[in-house]
Amino acid sequence: SSLLATDTQTDKHISSFKQMLLKKGSKLIEKTNNKDKKTYEIIVDLRNPTYKNGILTTHEGGVIKGKDIRIQAKSIQYIKKYQNHKYVHRIEAEKDLIIQYKGRVYVGEEFEYDFITKTGVVYEGKTFAAPWYLGGDKIELKSDGSYHVENVYITTCENIDSSWDIHAGRV
Repeated sequence: SSLLATDTQTDKHISSFKQMLLKKGSKLIEKTNNKDKKTYEIIVDLRNPTYKNGILTTHEGGVIKGKDIRIQAKSIQYIKKYQNHKYVHRIEAEKDLIIQYKGRVYVGEEFEYDFITKTGVVYEGKTFAAPWYLGGDKIELKSDGSYHVENVYITTCENIDSSWDIHAGRV
């Protein structure tokens, strides 16, 4: 019966946490320990979110900020849960997407980021490395701030439809 009481208390705590997120518009400041045992803060600010099974979702826009990263998008899924004997802490975002990561700005169609490995992927992404604009099918963000681009194009044109560009398989 004490186990039942603990489960009931846990359910009440989770329910009140969920209600707070839904009612207060979802600004969540979360302190988490990473593998280096250092505490870092993630600010999750989503407009009219829903919460189910460890996933906080919005289709009305939001911003997620943490050490060395800022993500802004129309559609965001912030995922933090324990699944298949493994801790999952990630984000999936799309539409009106802009990412600031380790001092560089990226735009793209979709973004996936793992807070545990500190790596991510920008799909149909673009960035700027003076004097070049780089884009490609897939930009893989590495934990050290470096990146790899698949099916890359490079140009100095600022326009979306550049008058010239150079293509390569991978950079």
